[in-house]
Amino acid sequence: MTVKAICPDHPSVDQLLQCLNKLSNEQRERGMQLTLQGRLNESLIHLTLAIAANPLNPVLYLERSVINKRKSRYFEALDDIYQAVHLYKGGAETNIAYFKERISNHSLVILIELALKWYFSEQISLALGLANNLISSVPECFLLHLIKGDCLRKINANHEALRSYEKSMNLLELVDHSLLSDLIVKRICQTRLSLALSALADRRWEEAERQLETCLIHMPLVPEFHAIQGRIYFYIGKNDQAWEELLTCCYLLLSDWSLDQRTQGKWSQFPEEQKDRWISQLTTRLEYLTGPLLSHLTLCPLAVRQLANSEQCQRQARKIHRYIFEKRISVKHVPTFRAIRQFRRHSKGSSVRKFVNAPWPVFECSPSSLSSTRSRKSSDSKSLLLEKREIRAAMEKLRR
Repeated sequence: MTVKAICPDHPSVDQLLQCLNKLSNEQRERGMQLTLQGRLNESLIHLTLAIAANPLNPVLYLERSVINKRKSRYFEALDDIYQAVHLYKGGAETNIAYFKERISNHSLVILIELALKWYFSEQISLALGLANNLISSVPECFLLHLIKGDCLRKINANHEALRSYEKSMNLLELVDHSLLSDLIVKRICQTRLSLALSALADRRWEEAERQLETCLIHMPLVPEFHAIQGRIYFYIGKNDQAWEELLTCCYLLLSDWSLDQRTQGKWSQFPEEQKDRWISQLTTRLEYLTGPLLSHLTLCPLAVRQLANSEQCQRQARKIHRYIFEKRISVKHVPTFRAIRQFRRHSKGSSVRKFVNAPWPVFECSPSSLSSTRSRKSSDSKSLLLEKREIRAAMEKLRR
């Protein structure tokens, strides 16, 4: 109830209301100035004083909601939005439409950031539930399907996660075919890689091969995909194809061209000791990726560095360079060693920008965290059990 309603005929009411409005405007202006300076705590105080002086102005609640969101006080921000909607009296039709659109967009951003906050704090069930509810209200938002897919991956629901990623990709193409497409493609490939490894551990060769083929179509410059595809070919007796994949993996990891790309064209300038250390790391990585494939198909598994630069790899090299030329892409899937040292898998931020810009995943420099898989109990021979242990060991190495 306003002062005007309590004392409609009092001569000082209009003067009091003018003073309160003036005070509210002054506090609001001061709050906005502090916001531009990044002094959010002080800005919040002045906006609260502005609301106290003029509690019926819905715009003040919206502005305080923005500050609360920037301070990650999401529930307080939602309360302010509710108050703004409750107090808005309406006006011209265009003003009402603008107000509704502003409220809707602001609420969606707050709820998305709240879902991301829960996701990064490992409250996956809350984040997944909120994402599902938002999708039912805003089904065309690709970012919501992306968040849902990441939550499902956290709980090892890889098939459902893959469907969410593909739905996100389809929605993204309706907006802009190139916008963030690489981001979702990497998530799709990461999920398919997990499914392929799970199928590989359970000797479901066709399923594993199908998942890897899709990955290779999207990202043919990732050595992990070629290594695991080669192992699949080896297990099902396709030795020629396995040899081709092994050569491709060797070239992408250990060739002079690959090392030159990883060091931004400065490979020849590094001291021999540094070169030997990096080559040793990449060789160890290749051995874990290829497993028995390397020892069965090469006479001297220790000479993989020479194999990568040999004449045998030239056919694979030409295919790779032709692909790069035809797609007109930079070799962005071959990270620099600086990027390897600075790589951090988990982002501590909760904002949409940090979520979108997070490295999802970087297969080459630091293997992505893959979902742990357990094969069902079997009464097979000891050789089968040993083979499964060997595959799991490679998966554990990929997890690091």
